Amino acid sequence: MLRHSHFVRHAEGGNFAVTFAIMSTVLLGAAGLALDFANQSMMHSKLQNAADAAALAGAGETTKTQSQRVEIAKKMFISNAGGIVPDLLEVTFPAGHVQVTAREKVTNLLGRFLHTETTDIAVTSLAIASAPRSVEIAFALDVSGSMSYSLGSSTRLAALQSAVDTLIDQLAAAASANLTIKAAVIPFTNAVNIGTSNVGYVFNDMHPLFSGTRWLGCVFERPSAAMFSDGDTPKWGAYIWPPMPNIEGQWDYSRPFSNGTMGGYATLAEDPTSKDSRVAGPNYNCTRYPIVPLTADLNKVRSEVSSYAVWSNMGTHIAAGVSWGMRVLSPKEPFSEGAPYSANAQKLLIVITDGEQVTDAEGSDGLAEKSTNSISPWRYDPAEFGLPGKKIDTGYGPMDSFGPYGFVRDSQPFGATDTDAPNAWEQNLDQLAKSSTMACDEVKKGTGGRKIEVFTLGVSTDTKPGTRVYDTLRNCASTPDNHYYVTDMTSLNAAFEDILKTAKIVRLTQ
Repeated sequence: MLRHSHFVRHAEGGNFAVTFAIMSTVLLGAAGLALDFANQSMMHSKLQNAADAAALAGAGETTKTQSQRVEIAKKMFISNAGGIVPDLLEVTFPAGHVQVTAREKVTNLLGRFLHTETTDIAVTSLAIASAPRSVEIAFALDVSGSMSYSLGSSTRLAALQSAVDTLIDQLAAAASANLTIKAAVIPFTNAVNIGTSNVGYVFNDMHPLFSGTRWLGCVFERPSAAMFSDGDTPKWGAYIWPPMPNIEGQWDYSRPFSNGTMGGYATLAEDPTSKDSRVAGPNYNCTRYPIVPLTADLNKVRSEVSSYAVWSNMGTHIAAGVSWGMRVLSPKEPFSEGAPYSANAQKLLIVITDGEQVTDAEGSDGLAEKSTNSISPWRYDPAEFGLPGKKIDTGYGPMDSFGPYGFVRDSQPFGATDTDAPNAWEQNLDQLAKSSTMACDEVKKGTGGRKIEVFTLGVSTDTKPGTRVYDTLRNCASTPDNHYYVTDMTSLNAAFEDILKTAKIVRLTQ
């Protein structure tokens, strides 16, 4: 009995060992198969992407000889294949198309067991050239103070500068005799600077408030039907920050002080050569970075974007960036570098911001609402500056900061707001969101044959789903898929990569 019992224990242990060995083999085999499949999928993806890029490049060079196009396609393949040099790389021209075929072997982890040490991965991409065409890309880029905050290990602005730099490289590589690529940049804070060379489209540039300084390029947006439209009629009013009350009331955010009237400043601290806009005078809070019009000199665009630095400012208005992005892409004045709207002119507007639109009155009952002037009552009439909205004639300063549409909360250029309501600040933000929606709707409605595809990027967790600005940006984009929520460099570069796919000159047929 004891010997039998001893034998049984050994038998049980042996059964466990055999079972464990079988299960281990199965588990290891499954893991190996999974790794082999992952390696094969990764190789296929790399080869296919490289073949697509190569086919597009070869098809685009219609003025080159066939042998030159073969070399162009092969170079494009290698530069996009991540270091892979395939066993076979073939470029052919069936029926006027460009076909790229590539094949590479992948070593299998389970090869010795399954008698298939390698697997052949083969891809094919077929492209057909289109007629000569142009791609125009306008970047409406938020350069407000919050762009100095972090995005991963970088600041938001630095991350954007790096991503734009990479994108410019890709655009430059895609340009060919069959494709003209132009880019433009519209830096915006709460206003847009159109450049002093465009003074012919502006009135009030010699306003008495500029005495002792000069107009530095920012503009007010136009009233009524022209507020969000393109074309150069009517003119834009020169941006003029109105003098604020010089006797402090509730709190001290009313600088730069006036001389006690609305007619002038007590002092001026403006330096036209400085990029800092937070200095006393009529150009207060006007970004010093002017629009870069559409240009085929992509290195100029790269250089301008890389030169931007973040300066403290009072507020962010997305609508102004959107409207001027449309105007830069338009063939109409004041920026007429854009091609006429046609099937062969692809126009992209990429709007990039990092958070909620603000006018820097958040958390306050008003900026200078209990402040007054020492000489004459403080009054403000937006019509004097070519702006929409109603007068402020209470004798006190405004409850809100100032932007390209005037005092949003006080003058109410987009509609009524109850300035005395407990949620007046929220109403103010709603008005800013409304302005952006109106600007985006104008871009997308196709007036006069206009065809601009809008992409939007929210580049911080401040723009996450559920926020007002997320909804604003998503609704602004041409389709919901054209909006990207970006939280780090990886997702930023991925967003630009995805957008770039829409800027191709040929159509992949397979």
